Amino acid sequence: MVTNLLWLLPALPLGLGVLLLAGGHRFDRLAGILSAIGAFSTLLLALWALQAHPTAVWPWLPLGNRSLPLTLAATPLSAAMAVLVSALATLILIYALAYMAKDPSRARFFGLMSLFLGSMLLLVLADDLLALLIAWESVGACSYALIGFWYTEAGRPPAANRAFLSTRFADIGLYLAAMAAFAVTGGFSFASLATLSGWPLQLVVGGLILAALGKSAQLPFSGWLSGAMLGPSPVSALLHSATMVAAGAFLLTKLLPVLMLTTWAQPLLLWVGGLTVLTGALIALYQDEIKQILAASTLSQYGYIFAALGAADAGAATLHLFSHALFKALLFLAAGVLVHSGLQRLQEMGGLRRPMPWTAAAFGIGALSLAAIPPLGGFFSKELILAAVSEQNRLLGIFLMLGAFLTAVYIARAWLLAFAGNTPVNPSNPQKADTSMRLAMGVLIVLVLFSGLLAWPPIAGASGVSAAIQIMSAETMLSLGLVLLGLLWSWRRHVSGRLLHLPKFGVLGAAAGQWFGLLQLSDGVGRLGLRLAQQLAKADDQLLARGVQQLPKLTLHLGEWSRRADREGWDRLIEGMANSLSSGSRVLSDLQNGLLHRYYLWMVVSMLLLLALTFWTAGV
Repeated sequence: MVTNLLWLLPALPLGLGVLLLAGGHRFDRLAGILSAIGAFSTLLLALWALQAHPTAVWPWLPLGNRSLPLTLAATPLSAAMAVLVSALATLILIYALAYMAKDPSRARFFGLMSLFLGSMLLLVLADDLLALLIAWESVGACSYALIGFWYTEAGRPPAANRAFLSTRFADIGLYLAAMAAFAVTGGFSFASLATLSGWPLQLVVGGLILAALGKSAQLPFSGWLSGAMLGPSPVSALLHSATMVAAGAFLLTKLLPVLMLTTWAQPLLLWVGGLTVLTGALIALYQDEIKQILAASTLSQYGYIFAALGAADAGAATLHLFSHALFKALLFLAAGVLVHSGLQRLQEMGGLRRPMPWTAAAFGIGALSLAAIPPLGGFFSKELILAAVSEQNRLLGIFLMLGAFLTAVYIARAWLLAFAGNTPVNPSNPQKADTSMRLAMGVLIVLVLFSGLLAWPPIAGASGVSAAIQIMSAETMLSLGLVLLGLLWSWRRHVSGRLLHLPKFGVLGAAAGQWFGLLQLSDGVGRLGLRLAQQLAKADDQLLARGVQQLPKLTLHLGEWSRRADREGWDRLIEGMANSLSSGSRVLSDLQNGLLHRYYLWMVVSMLLLLALTFWTAGV
């Protein structure tokens, strides 16, 4: 009975989301409060799961003499992730009470956010590929609806479509992995994946990596993140910190032992992660919109996590997954205050630390953790990853160091252009953060300031010990020096008034400003996915559907053929036999006609035939 409580963890926000969406405008006034209370309730359940580590099995689909179950398990990693997701969702929904206060579709917004939360909780607790697939697709559908929430405004629907189609194309990998696992093992459990070998193992690992790259916006699927910024800022905060973008990294972290059974998965993750770190950092450096900077930063920071997985360091990957979730949520909420005030482009900002001190402090603390300044959590997690990757591949270690330098530059540039200076560039009066906004950001500030404790040995175990040792390594000192150099360079350019005019580096700078063509690539992936879907639909219409439609006709033809065979075959045969019997009966009747002279004739003929036969057999 106790283990059944685990189902409440995803079911509570899912049920609340359905209720709010079904109720529509009748729940507009209470939707935000109900959604926040629901998220806080899931936090309490997640804390219980973190202590009890329960499992729950639901025999979902009958299959012969057995059933396919949906399995949830609150493993240490899954339960900790559930706590993180629930806690951040609670704070973001409290923030959204003010952010969405004047929106006419509040019930729809908070209903979708609750569905989003429930889907992500199901994803992190799933212990088999079947439950994972259901949650995986639910997260994608909710993100599509939330990115395009203001669907009447130009640009929103195409951005939602790009995100949905790009990730859906990559999701094919998860379907292939599930089918391969079921074909070999007869089930979907994660435990059975470790028993695979040969082509099924290669297909499962390849499918998992493909799906994870799409969800976590790693190269070449990074372009959809840019359009995702058109959704409300609370959506961006939740999506980038602990839900959809985190899903791919979390999945590979959870199944890292399976990935290590192959020889190619780790090098692939190392190179994809390292290249994404640099690509995302360069893109962020040349963006002018505050949320676009944070979007590019997200794909860069998840590149660090994928590189850590390539180095087979699950502890470092997990630590950065958690620390990034905290400081990126804080950065997005602070940026949301600016956007809520009508300020999006850095050229429109400046000197905002005086009218918006709370927002300036929140963004600054998040920026320091992002830039890996000790003793914040971002420092420990990033340096652990740097040490692990440098040990595997020196060149990629240099990539990550350069990424750390560029990170310090672009986030310092963003803060300086938005909040430093004495006179705002935009003379309009910016709005201060509402009470619920300040409350959410205040709690996150505390969490970010103490996030370094995640690397503390009693909490992180061996990872904490490693972090304490790596602080004094040469790689760490060099990386920290590059970070400080980046901050100093940004400050000096700000003082000289040249910070807005970054060196373009020719074609490189122009390409980075346009996301290196990744937006067009995402559109191409989406079109490819649509064409594939169209071809499959044609195959379904022309083969499967037409086959089903022709089946009744075939049955009728078989019936007609059977009727003709019965009429022209069996009936004629029986009629022929009857005619033969009738003819035979007439012959016999002729022998019994009452004429004595004919009887004597047949007797004489018969005796002669018997005598002839006797003599022939006797050889006479």
